[in-house]
Amino acid sequence: RGEFASAGYGGTLWIYAPGGFRRTKISAHLTDITGVSWTADGERVATSSNDGTVRLWNVDTAEPELVIIPMADGSAVSLTGGGKPLH
Repeated sequence: RGEFASAGYGGTLWIYAPGGFRRTKISAHLTDITGVSWTADGERVATSSNDGTVRLWNVDTAEPELVIIPMADGSAVSLTGGGKPLH
């Protein structure tokens, strides 16, 4: 897909289209985002935050598909799966 994401202070996740244009703004968390990781198919992005949650976002709808709690503050997130669905 060629998209990329940025996040950080304030809990906002930005999805950028190829070429660097902001495509989607997601109010992803209540506090700072500490990690961002894409699924292998580029359809979803996972975020971790100091609010103690990990969230899996649908990039097209900007809606969370999964919220995992609790988690230690300040942790990061990394996805693996070789293109297989995450459960």
